[in-house]
Amino acid sequence: MSKAASPPSKITLRTLVGLDAIRLIAKEVPNAIVGAGTVTNPEQLKAVEDAGAVFAISPGLHESLAKASHNSGIPLIPGVATPGEVQLALEHGIDTLKLFPAEVVGGKAMLKSPLRPLCRRALLLDRRHQPRHRARLLGTA
Repeated sequence: MSKAASPPSKITLRTLVGLDAIRLIAKEVPNAIVGAGTVTNPEQLKAVEDAGAVFAISPGLHESLAKASHNSGIPLIPGVATPGEVQLALEHGIDTLKLFPAEVVGGKAMLKSPLRPLCRRALLLDRRHQPRHRARLLGTA
């Protein structure tokens, strides 16, 4: 494989082999930027970090996962859909967030809502930034 850095890849934990895939990619492709998706509890956050993930994405955020992020060496990017979820993240020093599920919670209108000013660093869109989805979500299609 190429020694050049590759675009970031997210391997979800929705299958039984997700953790093994992260471990294998981290070992065999040293310049890979591999992260974990669907991280839902503190044990998974620790496991993906130990496997070599450099970031973790969660579909939501709860107190125990937020607290676990304090002891993690990788950033946690939780899904948020309400001002309360944004405030919980910020209270725990988590300032890169994912609007999730973007289309279901209002898409473009939600980006102009009270969520946006609350986000200090970044509010990412879901749908893996696919142009056809991004255009529809932002009302440019």
